[in-house]
Amino acid sequence: MFGNFSLTYKNKSINGNDMRSRKMLSLLHYLVYHHGKNIPESEIIDALWNAGESGDPSNALKTLLFRLRVLVSSIGIKEIITHRQYYFSWTSKGPVELDTEQFEQLCKKQCSDPDERLSCLLDALSLYDGTFLSAFATDLWVAPIASFYHNMFLSAMREAVSLLQASGQYTEIVRLTTKAVSIDPYCEELYICLIRALVASGSYAAAKQQYDNALNMFYDQFGTTPSEEFLDLYSLVVKTENPIENDLSKIKNALILNNEENGACQCEYAFFRQYYSVLRYFISRQGTSAHLALITLSAQDGSVPPVKRLSSAMDSLADCIVLSLRHTDVFTRYSVSQYLLLLPLASYENSCMAVGRVLRAFSKKHPRSTLKISFTVQAADTCDFIPFQH
Repeated sequence: MFGNFSLTYKNKSINGNDMRSRKMLSLLHYLVYHHGKNIPESEIIDALWNAGESGDPSNALKTLLFRLRVLVSSIGIKEIITHRQYYFSWTSKGPVELDTEQFEQLCKKQCSDPDERLSCLLDALSLYDGTFLSAFATDLWVAPIASFYHNMFLSAMREAVSLLQASGQYTEIVRLTTKAVSIDPYCEELYICLIRALVASGSYAAAKQQYDNALNMFYDQFGTTPSEEFLDLYSLVVKTENPIENDLSKIKNALILNNEENGACQCEYAFFRQYYSVLRYFISRQGTSAHLALITLSAQDGSVPPVKRLSSAMDSLADCIVLSLRHTDVFTRYSVSQYLLLLPLASYENSCMAVGRVLRAFSKKHPRSTLKISFTVQAADTCDFIPFQH
């Protein structure tokens, strides 16, 4: 019942593709999930039909029941659906095995041995091929059950990852979390576990790719701002190991980027924070100034624009920032609709002028845009300088 539904009896199966009627498939779902119980007719009607959807839901249910009996008999299941005195039941002389029940039993099994507990969790997670009846997630009776099992899945995943970390099995964590993010692409916690495991296993390129993909997905598809915990992963995924080199001139040349271009430098938020921290000490010691600027895109009423529209506008705004500012200026995406700029060695007036160039470039590029663009500028904080000690 996790993911795509299928019913198997003596090596013969039926699934959603065998049924043209969504209602009949919903009835099968409901009866199988509540197997062994006498279910009142009114309960099934409430679960399958919205108020006023059918003029005679009782007769519609009986028609569905007849058609369903014919279907399940095609794989050899006889006299398993009973109907007595306004009660329906899925009965069976033999055992009925549901992945949901096996999953719950494995998750709740008490084990004193960590290895045995890990084995139970891995078996449970292997059963979870998708959310409960994922194709019927909008059905009222399905939603709370799906939420129950998904929370159990996430809890089992956390515990399994913790046990695998303790024994250094990072490859297994990568396998588990890769499957998990395909099931729940909205869960930031799963991406964090996956990226950390890739880094721990030395797969920095794969970790960087996962980080970039997840970051773009959060911003451009989901319209959400990742947490600082996620953004701080950047400092892990960009680590590289250099060979020992005694010639400083070679190292100096290697530090120079190829094809350097004019314009501001866009960086990840984690690097921006580190650079800002260093710059605060620099301006404190040198007596110079630096300014932060925050540029925000919004709808005319101040709300966040629709994701698809905002995504293309933010990409365009980034291009305008690069082309309008100096090579020494840096900026980062701060939220789904904001960029944070750091303008070193610039007065307040010059900083406002610089941001004004960005706004004019954006307006020129999008003369008919109804988006509102605004900004604020503040001086970067200074701090007490810590003198160098031998």
